Amino acid sequence: MSLLCLRGPPDPRSALFRDRGLRHIAARGWTTPDGTRTRIYLLQFDTGLVAGEVQQEEFAGYDHAPRTLRGAPSTELDGQFPDSWQLPDVTHYAYDEPRPYGAEQVRQAYLLAGDVIGLVVQSRKGGARAVPFQQTVALQEELLG
Repeated sequence: MSLLCLRGPPDPRSALFRDRGLRHIAARGWTTPDGTRTRIYLLQFDTGLVAGEVQQEEFAGYDHAPRTLRGAPSTELDGQFPDSWQLPDVTHYAYDEPRPYGAEQVRQAYLLAGDVIGLVVQSRKGGARAVPFQQTVALQEELLG
């Protein structure tokens, strides 16, 4: 059960997730009138300890996301994302696609709250705006926190 938005063919992560106690996956997506596409994925594990280990091993990177998404061959830490928005019980790692963008600019954030890992992805032709992305991540953090 690999994330559908991860680039490339199915890989051993599906077994990794299954072996690490992945219990549920939920996904939702929408497109706004300005063409911004938003997708949110939630992965629930047996325990918060396991979710934290998977987050650190598979999704969190100091200066870039360790996994690339379709349409975003590289990422960098999103320096525009306000740290003051971080809730006490939710950890987030926000990344941005550096220029030059592909067909769309892709922004992504990985969230960790208890036994749930969340992925928020926003993309838009011509550039995904920072503030709507930050607001979407903040709202998802509040829902998970």
